[in-house]
Amino acid sequence: MNNSPKYPNQQLKSVSLETYFPGRLGLFSALGQIQAQVEERLPNLFVPNVKEGEASALRPFQMRDSAGHRSLAVAVNQASFLSFKYPGYEAFAAEAVPVLQGALGVLEKPRLNRVVYRYENELGLSREDSGIEMAAAAFPGIAVPVLANGALSGPLLRVNATYEHAWQRDGLGGSRGFHARVEEAPGMPVFRVTVFASVEDCNCDVLRVAADAAHAVSVELFEALISESFRKFISVDGEE
Repeated sequence: MNNSPKYPNQQLKSVSLETYFPGRLGLFSALGQIQAQVEERLPNLFVPNVKEGEASALRPFQMRDSAGHRSLAVAVNQASFLSFKYPGYEAFAAEAVPVLQGALGVLEKPRLNRVVYRYENELGLSREDSGIEMAAAAFPGIAVPVLANGALSGPLLRVNATYEHAWQRDGLGGSRGFHARVEEAPGMPVFRVTVFASVEDCNCDVLRVAADAAHAVSVELFEALISESFRKFISVDGEE
C-alpha cells in the first residue's frame, strides 16, 4: 500500500487523530506513565499555558519529537496525536493509533465519546482581488461566501464559516464538516480550511477502524470542496 500522501502538494498545516472521553482525574497521576511510553520518540514535554478564564484541566500536556513534527497531547478528557509534517495516512495511522491506544490503556481504556480525524489546510493570499480569486479557484464551494465581505481589500477582518452535518454507514456514524476562516499571518493573510470527520461512541479496541472511517469520510468531504484544477495542483505531476 502506498505510504505517501495522496496529495503530496496539499497545503497542510497539521493533521490530527483525536480521541475524547468522559473526564478522568486519574489522568494527572498517569501522566508520568504515559510519558514513559513515548519518551524515546517524543522526548520534549510542553506544559499547558493557561490563560485567564480558561479551564486548566482541559488544556493538554504535549509530548513532542525533537524536530517538532509530531506530538501526543493529553488532557483529562482527551488524547490526540498530531503531525505537522504529514507522511500520508497509512504511515500516520500506523504510528498514531498505537501511541493513542497506549495512552488510553493507562487510563483503563475509557469508552470514547468520539474519535476525530482533522486536518488543516492553509493558503497564503494576496490582499488584491487575485487573493480572493485564488481561494475561490481552490475551494469554489466555500471561498466566495467566506470572503464575501471583502476581507482582503482593506483592514483584515476575522472571517469564520462553519458547517457540520451527520453521516452514517457500515454501522458507524458521526459528524463531518469544515471550518473556513481568513486570519492574519506574518506578511500576508491566510485562508485556512479545517476539514474533519468524527465517529461517535466507540471503544478503544476499535480505534483503528474508527480512524479509518473518519479519515475516509473527511477525504470525501475535502474532495467535494476543492476544484479539479486544485486537485491536480496538489497531486504529483498532475496525477492522483
